Amino acid sequence: MNRSARGALVHEKLRQGALPRERPANRYGSPGLGNACAVCSHRVNPPEFQYDCIMHNGETLHFCRECYFVWLNEIDGDSSQTG
Repeated sequence: MNRSARGALVHEKLRQGALPRERPANRYGSPGLGNACAVCSHRVNPPEFQYDCIMHNGETLHFCRECYFVWLNEIDGDSSQTG
């Protein structure tokens, strides 16, 4: 999936409320543990890298590296973001 397609998917999931519009309370990176990315649903396995984001409501979201940075760029540029 290219960056443009990831951006469109992130934008749509934000619009639907399926992804939060705020940065996580905590973030951890690790080699993939087989979790599905919250954006593209790709299962992140070693040697790939994943980000685990603990949100302010306690929910944990998992991201592949590419989708994580697209999501951050999208929410950082979102003027409706709070928090």
